[in-house]
Parts: sequence; structure tokens; C-alpha cells
Amino acid sequence: MEAGRRSRGKKKVLIVDDHPVVRNGIKGYLCDEEDMTVCGEAEDVPTALAAVEKFKPDVVLVDISLGGRNGLELIEDLKKRHPSLPTLVLSIHWAAIYAHRALDMGASGYVEKGEDPDVLVEAIRTVLRGGTHLNREIAEKMLGQLGGKGSCNPVDVLSPRQLEIFSLMGCGYGTKAIAERLHIERSTVESHRTAMKETFGIRTCAELKIIAVAWSKMENEMRVNGNTHASAGPPASASASLTEGWKSSLSAGEGQ
Repeated sequence: MEAGRRSRGKKKVLIVDDHPVVRNGIKGYLCDEEDMTVCGEAEDVPTALAAVEKFKPDVVLVDISLGGRNGLELIEDLKKRHPSLPTLVLSIHWAAIYAHRALDMGASGYVEKGEDPDVLVEAIRTVLRGGTHLNREIAEKMLGQLGGKGSCNPVDVLSPRQLEIFSLMGCGYGTKAIAERLHIERSTVESHRTAMKETFGIRTCAELKIIAVAWSKMENEMRVNGNTHASAGPPASASASLTEGWKSSLSAGEGQ
């Protein structure tokens, strides 16, 4: 009874990983948090889908490597069945390779298993608020891969209204929420998104959201570090030569 009272009001986390030791470790760490609790576990896609129906989690932690179908397929299934349920990838695989694919499938963030446990906790809180979690490395890479268009700085290539919409997309706002916040029609938001896709040379809104999230990540970090012009873009080390490879590796997805 006491445990039930303590868990009441906490956000429910479902862990999907094929290693029991990993699931137990995550559960042991999250049990100390006051605002979240582990509601269930699963080791593969079928048991994960059943667990979502049974436990009604607020967020799902997903590993990429699972028995049978992989975590990316699970994320895609959950996006179709439960569009408002956020998923957060927690994987041993290098984020620079898999993060953009996970986000394109519908994930709300990506955390490598080698990162500090506190990073995972904050990532969970971020996606529960409707945001998207990326580490600095992958954010830099995603922005650097826009270099093939010339300037990769959104401030240089977007109109003031487009930049407002772009920034809100990076903070996790959808079309309806952006329209309400800016007091404009949804069709106006959609028209600006179409124009931004053309500006960046991309095809889908999923890709546009990934870029917006990466830029927002860099913007916020540079602001925290005291740089007044966070929009100066990523460092020169972020290679623009990967642009075409990155674009071709993204699935076409849905332009919604």
C-alpha cells in the first residue's frame, strides 16, 4: 500500500531491452526519482506492444537491438498506434549513426548507454514535457550536414516568421500549437514549413523537425554558455561533406 501511494502521480516508464541486467539497472536507478516510476518491462517487440496496452505508460525507453524485430520498428509501430506516446532510445549504438533514423521513425530522443545516468533522467523529463533530446555531438553533426546548401545558419536563410516557426518546432511544438501560439492559421504554418523544406533542400517535415531540434539544442547550449549569437551555426569541424549521405539515409517518411 505504501509503495502504491508513493507511485501515485508519478509518470510511468516502460523499459524495452533484451538484457534483464540492463532493465534491472535502469529500474534501480529510476526508483529513486520522485517524479517517475517503472511500470513494466519488455524484451522484444510483441511483449512491448502488449505492455503498452496493459500498463499505459507515459514514455517508453527503447533499445535498438532486440530479439526478432528491432527497436526502430517498434518505434514506428508505436507512432502509428499511439501517436501521442513519446519514445526515447537508450542504446549502445553510436548516436551519430542511428539518432537521425530514430527521430525520423518518430522517437523523441536518443541517449547512449555510455552516458551518465543523470542524462537519461533529464532526457526522460524532456520528452515527457513534449521536447526532444539530442546530445551536442549529434546536434552539431546534423547542422553541419546542411552545409551543402551554403549557409547552414537558419537566421541567414529564413524569414522572421519562418524562424519563429522553426524555433517552435525545435522546442517540440506541432502545427496546431504553433498556430495558436503565433495567432496564425494552420495553413499558414504549413505553407512556411513547405518553404523551409525547399530552402534546406529536404523532402519531409520529419527531416525539418530533426534539423529544428538540432539547431534548438545548439542555440540553447550556446546561450547558457553566454554567447549572445548562438545562431552562428555549428563549429567548422561539423563536416558538410556528409550532407548527401545523410539525406539519402533518411527514409521519406510522412510529410506531416
